[in-house]
Amino acid sequence: MFRWTCNWLCLLPAVMLVLAIAGTARGLERLPPVETEAVGPTSPAPAVAPPTENVAHVAYVSGLEAGGNPALEARLAELEKTLKKMKDKEEADKKKAASAPSVKPFGKIHWDTAAFNQNPASVQQAGPFLDGTGFRRARIGLKGEAFNVFEYKIEMDFAGQTSFKDVFVAVKELPYLGIIRIGHFKECFGLEILNSDDFTTFMERSLIDGGERFGHIGDRNPGIMTYNWNESETMTWAAGAFVDVAGEKPPTFPKGTIYDDDGGVAADARFTWLPWVADYGEFKNRGLLHTGIAGTYRQIPDLSPTAPAGSVRYSLGALPECYWANNVAYTGPLNDTEHVVALRPELALVYGPFSMQTEYEWVWLSRSEHADPTFDGGYVSFSYVLTGENRQYDRQRGEFKGITPFENFFRVRAEDGGIYTGRGAWEVAYRISYLNLTDAGVRGGRVTDHTLGLNWYLSPATRMMFNYVHSEATDRGEYARGIAEIFETRLIMMF
Repeated sequence: MFRWTCNWLCLLPAVMLVLAIAGTARGLERLPPVETEAVGPTSPAPAVAPPTENVAHVAYVSGLEAGGNPALEARLAELEKTLKKMKDKEEADKKKAASAPSVKPFGKIHWDTAAFNQNPASVQQAGPFLDGTGFRRARIGLKGEAFNVFEYKIEMDFAGQTSFKDVFVAVKELPYLGIIRIGHFKECFGLEILNSDDFTTFMERSLIDGGERFGHIGDRNPGIMTYNWNESETMTWAAGAFVDVAGEKPPTFPKGTIYDDDGGVAADARFTWLPWVADYGEFKNRGLLHTGIAGTYRQIPDLSPTAPAGSVRYSLGALPECYWANNVAYTGPLNDTEHVVALRPELALVYGPFSMQTEYEWVWLSRSEHADPTFDGGYVSFSYVLTGENRQYDRQRGEFKGITPFENFFRVRAEDGGIYTGRGAWEVAYRISYLNLTDAGVRGGRVTDHTLGLNWYLSPATRMMFNYVHSEATDRGEYARGIAEIFETRLIMMF
């Protein structure tokens, strides 16, 4: 008997420990921690109030299961019916959207102001540049998708002479081909040309892309193009065939160009590769190295037999990185040009707020009655975002987008009487560009531009731009060195 009692007493502490642990764990599930008085090993455990809320919940559920609350059952049934109607409507809306084109309006306003200072040689070369202000672009359009695989865009420009810009239909998600686009749009040639003018670092593109752009290489033309990218979005490729028609000309450029149906076909191709790209948390493409190359072959269309005297079949010119100026380089008519071949490598680096971009282009002309000239040009640009943002990049197109400020600009008075301000994003930039249109008896001139830029991004859709351009033109016929200084500003608003 004594031995059995000892054994029971020995087991008693272990049993009490197990019960205490189990009770504590169960209490943590239902109740917040409570303070209890210390008790001895032989004292009974303190009474704990039953969890009335949980008991009520159990009773509530049990009542529903037993059918004891018909009113609540009816309300639940009505709620389920309403949720089903909402889900059915959502699915119907998706089905309707997939069967009819969506419509999204968009537009942009670019308002420019420019002032000039020229030396006498520049006035003799290109005529006087007149100070002024006006719309550089005023566009509105519609875009959307249809049947999950089609997309379209219609864009018109009302600044100056009303004209079509991007007007096309595209088919997406095709095996191997990716996307096929048919209509009127930019050719797949060059990085700076393809970057939207909403997002360019400077007000105007460089010398090789301004004015006549080496005969409008890479301009908007009617055609068909396919483009695609790899799964990791580090490579893109594009190829297209276009009808090389007369493009838009600056107000002072010779007019009267008339083409017939002989020639005027262009073939382009472009390839890009990102050997290095880095994301830092929510900041995408914070660092990247962009490389690429583009090429084109184009036949020059013939003049119509009914073309008036003085009509130009083919010529090259360049503006001094200001739309409101005149051509500072111009080859004159090169009407015996048969075809043109061009090659253009491209390179860009983004390292946080720092960015560098450069391209160079060679253009070979084949002429039937004169020696074949080779023209060339390029640019290098640097920019730094003082507020820390970085340039955005579209990895499926191999193009740069704009800068999104960490905080938009605002200036408001709060209830406490204080004035609070958001600074937006600030960027400084510099570019040097060069163009040579003198070779093989053609003396179109050599131009070098230095451009300083300051950009204030008030929001992702609003920007103020300030540019100073120092332009020097030489070797244009018998003219002396022409020097022009340009001060220009732009307000951009997109929607």
